[in-house]
Amino acid sequence: MILPSASPSTLTHHPSPSSSSSLPPPPPFDERELKRQRRKQSNRESARRSRLRKQAECDELAQRAEALKEENASLRSEVSRIRSDYDQQLLTENAALKERLGELPGNDDLRSGRSDQHAHNDTQQSGQTEAVQGGH
Repeated sequence: MILPSASPSTLTHHPSPSSSSSLPPPPPFDERELKRQRRKQSNRESARRSRLRKQAECDELAQRAEALKEENASLRSEVSRIRSDYDQQLLTENAALKERLGELPGNDDLRSGRSDQHAHNDTQQSGQTEAVQGGH
């Protein structure tokens, strides 16, 4: 009988009898060995549960971090919007106040009077300073 040729990748691997993974564990010889094997198995299962618990905590923290990032972005956007609205409100109010100030009767006289008074005060102060310095 002629067998079809098979490439190495299509062949299935059958473990040899000398392979340690295919052999069952040796039978326990005494009660101490049996207890040791049970303890080892219990420790493996405990470690596995611990790893699963740690992974679940990690996943939960990652989800919480993502939710907090989204909330932070949302709050920053809201703060920006509120600032923009407030800035616009202040500009509008400032313009209205300037307009009202310009409508006051005699406003130009008040402004020029203040400027003249400031200039007069400055002249008086410099004259007094010169007199004090000249007298000493």
